[in-house]
Amino acid sequence: MGRGVRPPAARRERLPGRPRAPRGPARHRRRRPHGEGLAMTDLPRLTSLDAEEITGARVLHDLDDLDRPTWLAHRKNGLGGSDAAAILGVSPWTSSYTLWLDKTTDASNDQSSLAQRRGTFLEEFILTEAMVVDPDLQVYRAPYMLGDPDHDHLFANLDALCTHLRRRGWGGGEAKNVNTYQRHEWENGPPAYYEAQVGHYFGRCPNLAWWAVMADFGGDDLRVFYLDRDEVPVDTITERELAWWQTHIVEGQPVPVDGHPATTELLAATPADPGSVRTFGGDDLRMIQAWFIGLAATKAEMEQLEADEADAKNYLRQYLGEATELVDEAGRTWATWRPSKPKAVTDWRAVAADLAAELAEHADDDAEDLLTGTAADHTTTKPGSRSLLTAPGLKLIKES
Repeated sequence: MGRGVRPPAARRERLPGRPRAPRGPARHRRRRPHGEGLAMTDLPRLTSLDAEEITGARVLHDLDDLDRPTWLAHRKNGLGGSDAAAILGVSPWTSSYTLWLDKTTDASNDQSSLAQRRGTFLEEFILTEAMVVDPDLQVYRAPYMLGDPDHDHLFANLDALCTHLRRRGWGGGEAKNVNTYQRHEWENGPPAYYEAQVGHYFGRCPNLAWWAVMADFGGDDLRVFYLDRDEVPVDTITERELAWWQTHIVEGQPVPVDGHPATTELLAATPADPGSVRTFGGDDLRMIQAWFIGLAATKAEMEQLEADEADAKNYLRQYLGEATELVDEAGRTWATWRPSKPKAVTDWRAVAADLAAELAEHADDDAEDLLTGTAADHTTTKPGSRSLLTAPGLKLIKES
């Protein structure tokens, strides 16, 4: 998987075979102390001829010349990097079904999310700061839609092209603005959905040897991960993409619905016709019956799995007894079972009944004092419940 680079980067001897500088930008740049960034406009921009020569792909469009509607229209005509994860079934945001609808219907989703707009806004900032994190990295803007040398419907929109003092050949660059809550997904390098995107780009750009994935986690945490071509299943990704396009676009076979959240969200937005009824019979009867048989079997299996989970956790609770942490001989934590903080619980129904009686008997007394005193009489402190957390042990089992 990708290897993260954190500041300051260690200096090593320069490897032979560093690529020549492109026409236009200077070959060398001043070394920057950590914390000293460049203005966004200082990122050198490659020409289309440079981009073609460096990547081995064909330049289809200059993205700086395209407005969003035109860019979306071009995207419908093929598969880009973000589509690869959906086809492979590893995208958190898009399913194969919603991707198929996007490519085959006129209803294009031209509304970007706040996270997408933030990522676009921060892109050049991340690219620039990555050169501070790893001073051996040089980033060039390459704002082009690149076409596959052999397949017209496969293209790539790269964030950047890069060189590195300690890496051979040219590489690609991808800037990611990462949600803080997704930080754990990057413990072993870029997650599968971004690795699929990089694999797609490798397939379109046969001359590139590596990829720098620059991830901004917020605060002072910006890292650069490197993926080499031989670390990513480029051929498998391309084969899956070609098969998907041939089956579902060229031959017109619909993609079956699935349980992906994106599919669920899309279907849930289907408008309802109040009072309408759909009656089924004939061949549909067997199909509907099969769905419900499968649903019943799945629910029964889930109930059994939940019971098995409860059994396993109770075995752990019994084993722990009064102990609050389960640790092996190597000092690794497998589970914790700690009590939460005690909390005060008030029986407000009893308070209301007593307060009504008190007010009736002592109408001249201060109502606030009566409420405070009555509430205190019906408030008890309950000890905090113990919460069994097994995530550490499950992680250890997964890694073993």
